[in-house]
Amino acid sequence: MPGLELLPVSTTFLGEKQTRQAHGRVLADRGLLAGARGASIRGYEIHMGQTAAASEAPIDLKDGSGRSHPDGCLSADGWVLGTYLHGLFDEPGLRRAILENVARRSRKPLPVCFAQLTREDEYDKLADHVRGSLRIDLIYEICGLERRQP
Repeated sequence: MPGLELLPVSTTFLGEKQTRQAHGRVLADRGLLAGARGASIRGYEIHMGQTAAASEAPIDLKDGSGRSHPDGCLSADGWVLGTYLHGLFDEPGLRRAILENVARRSRKPLPVCFAQLTREDEYDKLADHVRGSLRIDLIYEICGLERRQP
């Protein structure tokens, strides 16, 4: 991309996959993370290596034992973010900040409902769609089951 300055990042692969629950906070305050400094994050880390970057980590994570460690890499302009944390967008405050920053940069308004959706809302919409599209009586018939009415 023109004008994008990427910072050197190197990863050393290790022999064992690491998975762990983690929580922490955002340290950076630029680009995608503008206005998000101090925002809470939680999720899980999954990786088979250790990464070193030429920039300060944008995220401070604590694992289940309470040990703190830096995570992630943010490009010089703040618009490219990498992290080992899965579930980054599950925190409503951080998700909203990132989406608002992208919308501001693209000069397109952010639909209010989009930033406020939760994972549960999406599961409910999927369940409604399946329920409305499924012929449950036919499934019971194919399985040779008798459907009990609630």
